[in-house]
Amino acid sequence: MQDFRRTPVAAVLNQTRLYYHTLRYLHPDQIICRIKRMASRTIWRLTGRRAPMPTGVMLRTSFLDIPESGNITGAGPWEKETRKALFRARQIREGRFRWLNREAVFGEDPGWNDKRFSRLWRYHLHYFGYVQDLIVLKLSGEPEAAYATFRKLARSWIRCNQRLEGDGWHPFTISERIVNWLIAAEAFKTEFEADDRFRRVFSSSVVGQAEHLVRNLEYDVRGNHLLKNLRGVTVALNAIPGSEMGKLETTMGIYADELAEQVLPDGGHFERNPGYHLEVLRDLIEVGVWLRRSGNGHFVVLDGAIRRMAVFLKKMLQSDFRIPLLKDTALNEGISPGDVLSTAAVYLDSPELKVGNVYGLSAFRLFGVSGWNRLQRWPVSDCRKRMDILPDSGFALMRDGKDDTALVLDFGKPCPEYLPAHAHADLLSYELVVHGRRVVVDSGVFEYAAGPWRDFFRSTRAHNTLSIGGRDQTEVWNSFRAARRATPGPVTWENGDDWCGVQGVCRGYSGRVGSPVHVRTLIFQHGCFWIILDAVYGNSAGSPVDSYIHLAPDLSLKRDTETAWGIQSLAQPLWITAFHAAEAELVRGARRPEIQGWYSEAHGNRVPNHVLRLRKTSDPGDAFGYVISLKRKADVNIDRVSPRGHVLDIHYGKNRFTLRTAGKGFQYSK
Repeated sequence: MQDFRRTPVAAVLNQTRLYYHTLRYLHPDQIICRIKRMASRTIWRLTGRRAPMPTGVMLRTSFLDIPESGNITGAGPWEKETRKALFRARQIREGRFRWLNREAVFGEDPGWNDKRFSRLWRYHLHYFGYVQDLIVLKLSGEPEAAYATFRKLARSWIRCNQRLEGDGWHPFTISERIVNWLIAAEAFKTEFEADDRFRRVFSSSVVGQAEHLVRNLEYDVRGNHLLKNLRGVTVALNAIPGSEMGKLETTMGIYADELAEQVLPDGGHFERNPGYHLEVLRDLIEVGVWLRRSGNGHFVVLDGAIRRMAVFLKKMLQSDFRIPLLKDTALNEGISPGDVLSTAAVYLDSPELKVGNVYGLSAFRLFGVSGWNRLQRWPVSDCRKRMDILPDSGFALMRDGKDDTALVLDFGKPCPEYLPAHAHADLLSYELVVHGRRVVVDSGVFEYAAGPWRDFFRSTRAHNTLSIGGRDQTEVWNSFRAARRATPGPVTWENGDDWCGVQGVCRGYSGRVGSPVHVRTLIFQHGCFWIILDAVYGNSAGSPVDSYIHLAPDLSLKRDTETAWGIQSLAQPLWITAFHAAEAELVRGARRPEIQGWYSEAHGNRVPNHVLRLRKTSDPGDAFGYVISLKRKADVNIDRVSPRGHVLDIHYGKNRFTLRTAGKGFQYSK
């Protein structure tokens, strides 16, 4: 007899269930807006609706204030980025475009809607972010080549995108492009004034794009997309005096409402994604700078959010000046966290935000050499605590500054209820840095296109947490959707003299058979070890429970005993000692029977890495886990003293440490 779960009827029922549990989280306004947008796009495509091109408009861009020529080629911390930007600009001049680890060579016209490339790749083509590189080329002594390249690409875009269809007319790409085009208009002001015919066509296109954007703000998506739209509208309103698009006061009112929701009390962005937090913060600083220079007092709407977000970013920053690779974060996307913090410090005149003499092109483009001179006068400030709890965003950070060691635990909700696009099934996952080197890592994000790789990188098994019964905590599906979601429970923490600990709860399988609850207790004994203790409660008897430990791709494991492994390729010994696990398996670069053991810190680039999977059969209330120890192995013994209570003894050198748990809460002693 055929298994019903494999029949077409079962597939349809499952798809219907996924849609139901996804749609029920959305606001009705989102659904209505999406239906209207889809209908409009269909009508525009069928009728061949042409792009708006108003005439007789002069752009005002002086508030964008491009730094003086010559400074950018001088000595400073931006030199390395300048060389890279010059290389990219010369590649663009030759028709070579490379991002997301894929290169394309085009002739007269780039493939603006070339389906051979992913949608995200095409979006980058439409963003015109390479304008920033062309400006560096100009400031480095090649103004004619820089302007000619920009002029050619802008004319091509206008000529090839005359109808309201394709990626170029998505509100998100317009939001990015309109800002980059206006920056180009200011940078090439002299060339524009001598090129009247192109200037008029260009100005008409900018105004038409801005008007289209104002009428099509992404209220169906909201989140960082809507903030990106508002950035584009704000810059356009300042650049197009007397336009009929609306008043700046209205736009700033929307900004204020969105920031009140999207910037949480602890300073984190509400999508709980460090990468998007970084991008939103950078954009807000830019808008604040431009509003100030335009003589508009509305920048005060942004300043409070910028300060909170900058303080949050500083707390999340790792010792290598990079952010944790959580959810849809990518580490090499051209935005430096240290650079953004330096920019925030100069913008807010806040020395306490300085984390080092980091001052790249992002800061230079806004404040030039004068900003760098101010930053240099301030001392480096590191007010980060040994333990930081960010309760609204759902992150715990435990550090030991003496040996450059830090751990970040994600104990918060996976996403805003109505915005699951960048959610992963990663509740109670963590990353670990030891001696300034990443050791236990998140798997990252490889691509946004729907398919097995997107499914893997969002799955529970791609993170350093538990999977029960082979299922994901949150039902992530398609590219950006999530049905039933993991629910975080109460969090407790304690900060001792030489240790700190936190306990989080994942009700990630509510509504499913058994409704198991995962409780993770994590202890950091400074200079010695980390304890990761996992207990599963609920009616899940007989289900396999898997705990995953993903290592950085340049590290490997060597088995020492049945329950202990040495982490290789480190300057100092580091050990993993498992306890109460029935079996262990080491996986690297697997594609079958399921994808496992892959790491991607940048879009389009994946490499194999070692993953240790510890497994036991679920016995409600039972616990297992592991200890990661410095210098020597730890001896571990666990006893179950009640249906919900455990005592864990760790012998480390001549010392004995004891962890007691009783379902919720813990006690730790030496």
